[in-house]
Amino acid sequence: MINCIIIKDLTELYNWNITGYLYAGTPAGSIGRYAKISRKIFDIYINVGNFLIDVKRVKENKMYEKFVKYKNAYHSTIGDQDLLNDVAFGKITYLPFKYGMISPYLKDQDSENAQKNSVFSFVKIIKYKNKYNFLPKNEEDFLRMGYSPYVIHHMHSKWMNGGGLTIYRKLAQYYIKYAGIWDELCEKYSNYCKI
Repeated sequence: MINCIIIKDLTELYNWNITGYLYAGTPAGSIGRYAKISRKIFDIYINVGNFLIDVKRVKENKMYEKFVKYKNAYHSTIGDQDLLNDVAFGKITYLPFKYGMISPYLKDQDSENAQKNSVFSFVKIIKYKNKYNFLPKNEEDFLRMGYSPYVIHHMHSKWMNGGGLTIYRKLAQYYIKYAGIWDELCEKYSNYCKI
C-alpha cells in the first residue's frame, strides 16, 4: 500500500542529527495520553508512518526484543505507534512536519468549510515548541505547511479507501501510474483509483 509520497529532495532529512535519540518523527496526536508500559504521560509522541531510526543504537538497546515482549500491550489501529512511543519513551525526538505532513483536512468538504478545533487541535498542546523551533506556532502555520511538504503521509482518511484530500489522492494516483502498477493496485484496492 502507498503510505507516503515523497515530492522533494530529502538530503536534509538524511543528514538530520538525531544524536542521543533512537527515533525521530513528526508529532502525532496522542501527546498527553497515558503510556501503558512506561506508565508515564506521553510528552513527545511521533507518527510512525515514516520516521528516522538510529539503527546501530536500536540494535545495541535490543529494541526489537522489547517490542516483542510488549507486543500485546496495545490493541488499536495505531497500536504499533503506541508501542514504539511507549517502549522508546525518552529516546524519541521530533522532525519538522514537512517530512511527514498529514492531510490538513480529512476530506475536501472539510477544507471548504474549515472549522476551529480541527483534527489538528493537537498542535496546540505540543510540548517543547521552543526547543523545536521548526514546529508550527499555531494552527494557521500548520495548515500553511500543507501547501509545500517534502513528504505527504495519508494518516487519517486513507487513500486506499478513497479518502483524503483530492489533491493528495491525485498525486498518489500519478505515482501509481508511473510505477506501472495501476491495474494491479486498482483491482485489489479500487478506491485508490477513485476519480
